[in-house]
Amino acid sequence: MKSLKYNPDEGFSLIEVVVSLLMIFFFTTCALEMFVLSSIFKKKAVQYTNATSLLQQDMEKIKSAAEQYSFPKTAAAVVGATTLTLDSTNGLTAGNIVVFSNDSHTYTISSISGNSIYLSSGLKIAVPTATSAVNSTSCNLASTDTASASIATGFMNSLSTTATNIGSTSYSIDGNTYYAVTGTPTQVNSKSIYYWLLRNQTVSSNAPYNILQLKYVVQPGTSTAPTITAKTLGTAYTEIIPYASLQCPSQ
Repeated sequence: MKSLKYNPDEGFSLIEVVVSLLMIFFFTTCALEMFVLSSIFKKKAVQYTNATSLLQQDMEKIKSAAEQYSFPKTAAAVVGATTLTLDSTNGLTAGNIVVFSNDSHTYTISSISGNSIYLSSGLKIAVPTATSAVNSTSCNLASTDTASASIATGFMNSLSTTATNIGSTSYSIDGNTYYAVTGTPTQVNSKSIYYWLLRNQTVSSNAPYNILQLKYVVQPGTSTAPTITAKTLGTAYTEIIPYASLQCPSQ
């Protein structure tokens, strides 16, 4: 019988060619899929980083505002005075009981006009300039009281005058109501998506209601509205205690 000898000039068989083509096709397809997946992951990573940056910036603004939120300070007033001028009357209402940081006596506010408060009784001790008018009513709220007179509520309301204000249009996401933070939407560059920073802010349900709870979501969207049904790009939760709470007299 004639034996078969390998001839290097004969080339590849059809089976070898087909197998080689299949292997090339397989590895090329895998490489293309990896390239596509890499691009997708890179895009998501960039979006997550941008969303996280927006969240952190707003939280830092509110934390900074909370550190500066203190009880109003008075102008100098003499013994017997019933009218005091403050640098602000934010967080104060008629009927509130106030204590001045240099005086252990309590005084009831009978009315407020502008930055002036009118007391139901005269001062028993002279009040020097820049004395804190501590709102004893807010400091001592009980579980039977509402949070509307709390320090955290006053601070939350004060945010409407800062760069961390929120709009009036509400958006419902996962059962929570969010509002767009002032300055959104934002674009990192002219080709990027629109990032909508949405915030939910509520006062804690436990007396003395001095904790402001903040929930955030970042949604993609258009220049006019967020796309609520789209996948959320970032979330965050934090709790803020205004500095005024730390000024309350210890019980």
